[in-house]
Amino acid sequence: MSSKKILIQMSGSIAAFKICTVISKLVQLGHHVKVAVSTHALNFIGESTLEGLSQNQIHKDTFTPGQAMDHIHQMRWADIILAAPATANYINKIANGIGDDLLTTQFLAHDFKKPFLIAPAMNTAMYLHPVTQESIAKLRKLNIEILETESGVLACGEVGWGRLMDPELILKKVEQSIATEVNNIESLEDNINQLNNLNKLNKLSTQIRLKNKILITAGGTQEPIDAMRVITNLSTGSTGTQLANYLSNLGFDVTLLKAKNSYNTPSSSCTTKYFQTFKDLQTLLSTELQNNTFDVVIHAAAVSDFYVSEIETPSISNNSKKLLIKEDSKIQSDEGLIIKLKLNPKLISSLKSWSANKKIKVIGFKYTASKNYEEQKAAVMKLFTESKVDAVVHNDHSEIDRDSGKHSFTFFDQNIESATKCTTSSEIFQKIYETLL
Repeated sequence: MSSKKILIQMSGSIAAFKICTVISKLVQLGHHVKVAVSTHALNFIGESTLEGLSQNQIHKDTFTPGQAMDHIHQMRWADIILAAPATANYINKIANGIGDDLLTTQFLAHDFKKPFLIAPAMNTAMYLHPVTQESIAKLRKLNIEILETESGVLACGEVGWGRLMDPELILKKVEQSIATEVNNIESLEDNINQLNNLNKLNKLSTQIRLKNKILITAGGTQEPIDAMRVITNLSTGSTGTQLANYLSNLGFDVTLLKAKNSYNTPSSSCTTKYFQTFKDLQTLLSTELQNNTFDVVIHAAAVSDFYVSEIETPSISNNSKKLLIKEDSKIQSDEGLIIKLKLNPKLISSLKSWSANKKIKVIGFKYTASKNYEEQKAAVMKLFTESKVDAVVHNDHSEIDRDSGKHSFTFFDQNIESATKCTTSSEIFQKIYETLL
């Protein structure tokens, strides 16, 4: 790979130390690296450290004597720009055309003829804040590549989205940008027109968000055997609950139907109701849809296909003893059990018929356990044809790493051949958000 000139912008986040690894490895690969820092960034990382790693003088002030035009010269010098870590303050400023320090002024001098990558790092509330999400959406429309945050333990002690992408992944993204010919925006005039149109788009999207009422289900059902034992599945409810929080923080009116045993705490801005069994969820869904005018249902819950219809305990004489399902007591464990199951109906197939809004949009989730893509696609297609859904979010067992909590998704619309692959939860959340606008 040929040597490239890379400008790294660092704003004031505790994640700044992680970018030292990226700088060091880029230099080791033979690239020329310059670092521009905000004054706040220097509270987290030493100037001498950055100078030593990059082997270049650090740039930190727009008005350093003899360097008054450096904000332009540095942007012309660079083949690629990486803003990492990028704080909410930095992102919201550049998205709205504010240039009041070196980094934001550099962005205003960007000519959109070279790759510009941004790796956000901040608290979950700051990341999911509607203003920040709108700013990220603006930057995407300008062909700025956003390196998605990860979910995990944050420096503040909270758990959620906003964690800086792993440095190794950031490095790979930079290398991909270097290796791939970038489709440039044809002219600065086109770019200015995009900026002028964004205000109109933002006003429209705000109106749509305030209007849309969304019903989301999350978590796995439990079918009782007795007071202590249940039949359930591996669903944690994490994706559905985080999606509800994401959309409610963006201004949507969200009602969340959440399994009692599922993970993650719903946002206070969501209306949350709880279920345990298939029948609980069935009752909640039919009641909510009939008594409210929802615009969208996102059915992410993992609903049991079966319920316990009968239990037998085989005796020594081989005569089976039939028992009722004991939801208020425990079946003795001194004998074996024969559990008979019956099929539950498909709830997703009834959503549109229950809905008071006959134009309601339904987004279903489909979980498969097959590495064969044609089999996966057939299962998704079946959901379209039998349940009349409008879109499907698919994931497969083979693409889930439960230890790290990471897994990928594929988004299908009515044109099933034009699927969109999403490698993180935040990417699929963004795709669903775009679908709602």
